[in-house]
Amino acid sequence: MYSTLEGAKARAKELKRLLDDSSFHVPLNKCQAAVAVAGGYQDWHDLQANLRARSQPVDTDAYRRRLRAALPPACHGPLAEAWNPDPDAEEPPGEGIPPKFFRDAWPYVMAAEVLHRTRTDLIRPGSGKGQKLRQAMVCGVLLNIHGGLQSIPTLDPDTLALDYPGDLKSVFRDEAEHPRFTEELAALTEAGVIAVVEDRNRGALVRILAPVGLPDEIARRAVLDVEYAAQVNASESDDYTDRRLTRAIHEALLALGVDDTVRVSEAIRDQHASEYVTPSGAMLALLGDFARDGRIRALAHGYRLFSVIHRLNATFVAAQTPAMIGRYMAAHHGISDAIWSLWLQRNPDWSVRMRGALEDPLRFEGFISATAAALGEDETRAA
Repeated sequence: MYSTLEGAKARAKELKRLLDDSSFHVPLNKCQAAVAVAGGYQDWHDLQANLRARSQPVDTDAYRRRLRAALPPACHGPLAEAWNPDPDAEEPPGEGIPPKFFRDAWPYVMAAEVLHRTRTDLIRPGSGKGQKLRQAMVCGVLLNIHGGLQSIPTLDPDTLALDYPGDLKSVFRDEAEHPRFTEELAALTEAGVIAVVEDRNRGALVRILAPVGLPDEIARRAVLDVEYAAQVNASESDDYTDRRLTRAIHEALLALGVDDTVRVSEAIRDQHASEYVTPSGAMLALLGDFARDGRIRALAHGYRLFSVIHRLNATFVAAQTPAMIGRYMAAHHGISDAIWSLWLQRNPDWSVRMRGALEDPLRFEGFISATAAALGEDETRAA
């Protein structure tokens, strides 16, 4: 928060340091713009011109909500971690590596390597002459196949491209000496896989552009990590595996862009908590709050992780969500009880289809949006 221009400048610099620590490249002017929007201004120029004329305080929750909306989804994890620090976070890596690199940027490196290797036409096996060289030029850089010191990449959170500082020789190393290197670099550049950039402030860069489906792959891998940690914890339960599972849940929530990570983690872990009348009471209360607040995707992500860990209780929890969505429709779309009841009568399979969509957060969000639109039309006709 801030109430002066100097305070706004300080918040923008803090935001830049936070993202730098994750090895995210966000220029200061973009951080300034985000901080301005979070404070209720149109942009940084509007803030500079009008900050002195506005003295009313801004609610912290509103500031955070607007700041999150002003930044791309990849930045939401670092913000959530900063606002709700994980007490079991791992120690920072060695010197020369941004302290949050492995938590926030490394998952993008690994997911990009998998997708390029298996889906990018010029790289996957069988793509013709030069395939092994092209694979080494992309996947080799991402995985540092030559070992030793390699420049740490920065992630552009807008495009999800990874920038490796240095000239062609220092980035590609042995591959730069291959007789077909120039030809294959041109092919990869034309295909939109690699870009060679001369940045005015950062110098020479080799940019590996994001493969199609990268955010979905990040989410998929995060959920798989939770599933694996849950399996280990079930067979070898002790303090270490318990903390590992908690950490996996926390990191998955960050990757999925869900804030309130501590609260969601606690709700997932508080199965059979004595203060609730049902074993899954903590999760039901949380999902109900998400529905009340209009956070449909967060509801689906919370359920998804819960179902990974508590499979036997997932069906029961899913069966309670239609009522939550009914309350959401009333609170956020003005749907009356009469229209809602009539809708359920006319669409007897709606609850079943909704529970099916709940398995996929993006699909669930679209399903609920379509339902709200149809209900809105019914409400208009009834009026």
